[in-house]
Amino acid sequence: MAPEDAFQRELLRRELDAEPSAERLREMALELYDLWQRQRTVTTQLVRQELGKA
Repeated sequence: MAPEDAFQRELLRRELDAEPSAERLREMALELYDLWQRQRTVTTQLVRQELGKA
């Protein structure tokens, strides 16, 4: 993991640890899940494009 990624991960971890509201934690989890799914979709599209060019 790159240092910048580790730094961002630690920032998020601290934000999660400091959040007292279970509802807000739930919202954050759903946001993160949505972002992860979008990233997976884009990655899959890029891989398919590259495989099509090969």
